[in-house]
Amino acid sequence: MHVDPLLTDTQDLIGRVQTLHREIAERQRELLEVLAQLETRQAWVEDGAHDMAQWTSMALDVSRWKADRLLGAGRALPSLPATAHALARGDLGIDKVVELTRFASFEDEDALVRWAQGVSSGAIRRAGDLQMAHRDEQAAEAERTRWLQWKLADEGQRFVIDGELPSAQGAVVAKALDRLGDQIPAVRRRSPGRRARGPLFCPSRR
Repeated sequence: MHVDPLLTDTQDLIGRVQTLHREIAERQRELLEVLAQLETRQAWVEDGAHDMAQWTSMALDVSRWKADRLLGAGRALPSLPATAHALARGDLGIDKVVELTRFASFEDEDALVRWAQGVSSGAIRRAGDLQMAHRDEQAAEAERTRWLQWKLADEGQRFVIDGELPSAQGAVVAKALDRLGDQIPAVRRRSPGRRARGPLFCPSRR
């Protein structure tokens, strides 16, 4: 709708800006949601894009970097209701939201939303960069300290396995051992004070 500024009161124009801002914010929240849905359906394949980020970059005429940020926010918002609500109300702009969703969690998002309202999007980006660097450092440390070994004991009568792995890799090993346990009859595990049938893999409790 065209508004003639010469025929409109200044306060009416201010009110119109606020209304438009809320409407745009709600559409931006919806846009992130739809992008996430399209990604799960691999919508980029039929259009010949390499991935959803490239498709988004072309569809919205934004940079690949911006497309990655939008997609990341779209994936995160279903588990961040306070952040999604703040975006839809226009309390947080989309530039802040795409940075905040990089590191916010359901447990801490209420405090982070309040904090984000009082700082620049650049400050939120720097906080996200620090969080990502810390996570990368933790992952690298987990990789450096991982180990897995096995040996035969009791003159070859017993097979002993031990190790320490990052949780994702440990889950793969555990699943493989459980599958093997299903193929071995009468596999037993030792618990304090008793013996019981159970899966081949039983993490030790220290």
